[in-house]
Amino acid sequence: MLNAGPGPQAPRSADGWRPYAEAHEVGPSNVTVNAIRPGLVEVPRQDLPEQIKQGFLSIIPMHRLGAPRDIAAIVKFLVGPDADRVTGQVIAVDGGQTLVRAFDAIPWVEPVFGKDSSRGLV
Repeated sequence: MLNAGPGPQAPRSADGWRPYAEAHEVGPSNVTVNAIRPGLVEVPRQDLPEQIKQGFLSIIPMHRLGAPRDIAAIVKFLVGPDADRVTGQVIAVDGGQTLVRAFDAIPWVEPVFGKDSSRGLV
């Protein structure tokens, strides 16, 4: 299983093509390849400023941050027998973030990682 990484990329962006291409290649061997595109997942070690959190929550349809269990549930499904015909997919687990405009994470990323860290990424 591949992790296409976070963010609201188009379904067939560069990362989106990878599981498609690899699934096509290994499918004849009865191997499935999928990717999970998580949205913002809140974890205990994360020091997410309240202003950034509220800004993010205001744009996503489900109005809640993801939790590790959200990602784990999709992984559990994909590695189980019920997903034996699911392949070549990029599955967004983001509360609907990909349905709306991208979240501007620059105010949060730059203070932590520096001004050049977000160039072309966010």
